[in-house]
Amino acid sequence: MLKLVQSDVYEAQYPGCNPDNTDINGDSRFNNFDIDPFVDLLIAS
Repeated sequence: MLKLVQSDVYEAQYPGCNPDNTDINGDSRFNNFDIDPFVDLLIAS
């Protein structure tokens, strides 16, 4: 969520994180459509 609402803060806090990992639904974009699949992953684990 931090990457979605404050991308600059996220990148400063997690500089080594691969930005491709934010595209949870696989549509080659990081946007609000990645939130529900992310929550589903959290619930499933």
